Amino acid sequence: MALLNVGAFLILYVLIGTALPIYLHVEQHGRLNIVQAILSFFLSLNILICLWEISLGLNITLIKKDFESLKKKYKHDNWGAVVDLFLEPLTFSKLFSLRFWSKIWSTYSLYDPSYSNRESFGFFVDVGNGWLVADFCLFSLLSLLALDTPQHFPLFIVV
Repeated sequence: MALLNVGAFLILYVLIGTALPIYLHVEQHGRLNIVQAILSFFLSLNILICLWEISLGLNITLIKKDFESLKKKYKHDNWGAVVDLFLEPLTFSKLFSLRFWSKIWSTYSLYDPSYSNRESFGFFVDVGNGWLVADFCLFSLLSLLALDTPQHFPLFIVV
């Protein structure tokens, strides 16, 4: 049974991923901080993108196969493929499947085929970004929710 579709999930994810840290910050500090709000949006969205980039690296063979299939099915209607992806029902098991989220890349490859090519520069940069930046984004987002004093949960640790 589908919870919702991919597009609705993405909208909810961005709204909740941005609004929750902003709400918690306002509750704690009694005021809105525009820098914290912008960082909340960026970091929560980037965490999802990092997971997609990890999926890119783990599922490149599937992405290449799906890309070739999408090219035949949609021919020159790339936007139709995007709409179909966003309207696809999202079950609980798909929600937590990196294999499912690899569809993001096979669809994006209709616009930039280098993302279905394991030898391209973009592939290596994005996969590396996914593995290297996900932890930093999560840590930074949690740091934005820190207590008033930096010793409780510092944003940056100096070694």
